Amino acid sequence: MVLAFFYGDNWREEIAPLPTGQIYVDRLREISNTNPVLLIAHAYTRYLGDLSGGQALKRIVRSALKLQTVQGTEFYEFEQLPTVEAKLAFKGWAIWLLKAVGLAHKVVMPPQSTTAPKL
Repeated sequence: MVLAFFYGDNWREEIAPLPTGQIYVDRLREISNTNPVLLIAHAYTRYLGDLSGGQALKRIVRSALKLQTVQGTEFYEFEQLPTVEAKLAFKGWAIWLLKAVGLAHKVVMPPQSTTAPKL
């Protein structure tokens, strides 16, 4: 939806991923076939990051682009987590899951870290 908002309904014909983006997608597909439990680390980074700092980025993007609706920033919307309490509960569950599958030590980063965990 976000790409259609910015590039139109034919966005797949209008734009292509950057080479690094394609490498990232290819790696996620490889992991899903070889060691899917590692996708938990991806989900941790993607969803928890977007539920935290991503919400500030959403406001910055909306302000900078003068967007009046959620269109263009749907990436940062989580309809299944409509309240702050729901978002916090999801974060707690995600951390519990990482610990349960033995990945917490591989993805939990110190606060000064700016790099996502490697898969």
